[in-house]
Amino acid sequence: MNQLNQLGLPSGVTEEKPGRNLDSLTQTDALQVLRRTLIHEWKIRDAFESVADFGIRPTTLALFHGPPGNGKTMAAKMLASVIEAPLYRVSCDGLLNAYLGKSEENISRVMQFLETAGECVVLFDECETLFSSRNAKGSEGGCGQAIVRTMQVFWQAVDRWESPQMFLLATNRIEDIDEALLSRCETKLEFVGPTKEQAKLVLAYWAETLHEHGAEEWAPGLLKQIEKKTPASFRDLWQSICSCVRAWIIKSNS
Repeated sequence: MNQLNQLGLPSGVTEEKPGRNLDSLTQTDALQVLRRTLIHEWKIRDAFESVADFGIRPTTLALFHGPPGNGKTMAAKMLASVIEAPLYRVSCDGLLNAYLGKSEENISRVMQFLETAGECVVLFDECETLFSSRNAKGSEGGCGQAIVRTMQVFWQAVDRWESPQMFLLATNRIEDIDEALLSRCETKLEFVGPTKEQAKLVLAYWAETLHEHGAEEWAPGLLKQIEKKTPASFRDLWQSICSCVRAWIIKSNS
């Protein structure tokens, strides 16, 4: 199997497009913390030079966790966009499936690539598949042993890391992540569904942004829906907005 994909990246790694229309996402609690801490640290990273010899540097390893559809990937895109760095996405599930028994070799290849990649943000998506708890059922088998070795390769690299990258671990199942790896995460941010007030603020943002696309017609109705029942996730809310815009376009062109 090829070790590099068509873009010259290690197999299992893709470069994501920059995030767009991210302003509405700042309503979430996690992203407000992200702006105040991680993003600010990396914008003033030169100020950390005086304490670098003590091992104090901008955050290198952070965990994004919470149910699907609440902005973990979009947060990574926002972070990369604001600090003007490329975003690489590592498919943990793909690495494990494609390199069963050799996952540690593949993660080592990914880390070797990143050492020379320059400043970037790296999102390890569905990280529980590659960094699952050693106490989990089935962890004593060959696959479980491979996962343990993979984690060791990863955290040993991170422990000595000096290249300008920020590693983000994203998971829907924080309870499945190995404790030793969790302890190495310097920041943990939980991404949950919107509160009613947050959903209304996001709707207001998009109603203003999409005012030329029938917002005066569909926004009041969607607001009533939110008042009755808060969307389960930010993705559900966005899909509702998209449905309203599509319906308006169809109506306007009939």
